[in-house]
Amino acid sequence: MRNDLFLNEGIQQACINSIASEVNRSKEEFISEYRRNYTSPEFPPAWKTLEVVSFGTLSKLFCNFKDVKVKKQVARDLEQTLSYHANYATEIAGVMGDNKQFSSQQTVSSVMLSRIYGAKHRAQF
Repeated sequence: MRNDLFLNEGIQQACINSIASEVNRSKEEFISEYRRNYTSPEFPPAWKTLEVVSFGTLSKLFCNFKDVKVKKQVARDLEQTLSYHANYATEIAGVMGDNKQFSSQQTVSSVMLSRIYGAKHRAQF
């Protein structure tokens, strides 16, 4: 990854290390298939890699982007997908007894955007 695209090189490196760990730990068949058939590049294509990366790692990577326009575009593009999965996350949080993070009125993307731009900007998205 290009260092000039990120705010903090230390966070970027920590994210890369987490991604490598999560990919190496994965037992998903599409990751195993990649390892069997390819030695380079280190990681499978992004669409495969991101399937096994935790939301926490993705969130840290996203928040570390320098370009706010890129953050906004990514957030807009992911709004539907994140909204779809918000119900699932809410159910999991409820089962775990920690539904303080999400309510039925919030989506994962609105929480993520509020962390980036502050609660007052959330309505713009």
